[in-house]
Amino acid sequence: WGRNNWGQLGDNTTIERHTPVQTNILTDVIAVDGGDGHSLALKSNGTVWAWGRNNRGQLGINSTAEEHEPCSTYIDNVVAIAAGALFSMALKSDGTVWAWGANNDGQLGDNTIIDRHIPVQVHGGEQGGSYLTGINVFNAGGFHSLAVEDAPLAVELMNFDALATSCSIQLQWSSASSNATFQYIIRRSVAKDNDYSDIVRIPGSGLSPSTKTYSYTDMDVKSGVTYYYKLGIVRTNGNTEWYGPVSAMVIGTKPFLRVSPNPFRDRVEIRYSIGQSAEGNTSAQGHKSTGAQVKNIELNIYDMSGRLVKDFSLGTNHYPLITGVTWNGRDNSGKKVPSGIYFLKFQAGGYIETKKIILFR
Repeated sequence: WGRNNWGQLGDNTTIERHTPVQTNILTDVIAVDGGDGHSLALKSNGTVWAWGRNNRGQLGINSTAEEHEPCSTYIDNVVAIAAGALFSMALKSDGTVWAWGANNDGQLGDNTIIDRHIPVQVHGGEQGGSYLTGINVFNAGGFHSLAVEDAPLAVELMNFDALATSCSIQLQWSSASSNATFQYIIRRSVAKDNDYSDIVRIPGSGLSPSTKTYSYTDMDVKSGVTYYYKLGIVRTNGNTEWYGPVSAMVIGTKPFLRVSPNPFRDRVEIRYSIGQSAEGNTSAQGHKSTGAQVKNIELNIYDMSGRLVKDFSLGTNHYPLITGVTWNGRDNSGKKVPSGIYFLKFQAGGYIETKKIILFR
């Protein structure tokens, strides 16, 4: 709402508004900022959208035509935005800073005074021969810019930990009275110092006077691989602070037993895995070997009386892979068994699991 002579309200008009109106097109917005006649929005997918005045290329759309609705700027993987008077800035998830628009006072930081109509990377150092990296916090003034490299840990973050289980890594962090936290970003890599990528964004609690604990479970992990995580705290003003890394290695994969369909009529698929630890050992007790094999695999079907109906001959020296067998509803002699309830028993070393199977004829 307010002045709209350049379409800076984004409602596809230039009509001044005295009460709030919804900006066209935009959804999933996590941060906004306004310059002198232009507006910016950051979406949860890391894209930047801009609209309004564009006489100096401040919208970043490779033109100087004003826009009355949001347009996608030529940049992605953004975690924070800032608008100056006639220029715009963005902080990317890799800690680099980008800027576009008016540059008559060198506010874009690209070692020139040339206006830019698409984002350019901000240089670092007095001579501008390199680029700014490792930036945690930045902001734009009317005609100048600021950035902080490797900002210290905020006192309200109490802990950030990674805990490995047999098949996942759980991340947990706690904060004391929250300082305008909009959302949290978790980034992951298999290398400690580079190649991080965003894996999830979690809403924050805004301004909160109490301690809050957050957690996220990463299920997309492999046994024996060390994963590194960084935590980004996005403030309501668009600034992002990064913490970590913390690391953990998954212990291994759990044994499991799955049956489908259940109930069944003609045949049922039985899938199983014996599991494996991170060191390459099986999770079955007492069967430790460099080949990750386990002996004594049993897969049997019993009726309600406890009588053995079907014994699957699985052999020995099984590897911890997902595999399976099919039961056609016949016993060991090949005869059809009647409709009813049966029990499937799976044993791999010290691991035992039983499932109920229902057969309909």
